[in-house]
Amino acid sequence: MNADGYKFKSILSEAIQESGLREGAFRHKYNSDELFNDVFLDADSPNLIAAKAIKHLCSDDGQFNGCVPGLMAVTTFLREKGTKGPSAEEEELCLMDLATRDLDDHNALLGWVNQWYSF
Repeated sequence: MNADGYKFKSILSEAIQESGLREGAFRHKYNSDELFNDVFLDADSPNLIAAKAIKHLCSDDGQFNGCVPGLMAVTTFLREKGTKGPSAEEEELCLMDLATRDLDDHNALLGWVNQWYSF
């Protein structure tokens, strides 16, 4: 895992704490250790890390599974790493657009990231 992966891990930890969940319970429910140990690779770019995180944490059978801390961590990570993202007025539209996509489709997730965020 590269520096961007560690940055995402830190942001996710903060999002979990802000949500009031226990980190151990979150790790067990969403198998986040696998994300950091096996899914993220050293060569992953920020947009690829975001797409992998959405698919791993936020998707069950291609649909949003209710993992709000995961989704909040992804959008925070993208805002911090990107040079341009959705405006405050576009944020809701951005999330609605994500909700219409197949969250198990890697290319659809990368398309969403690249449509809304610039690096």
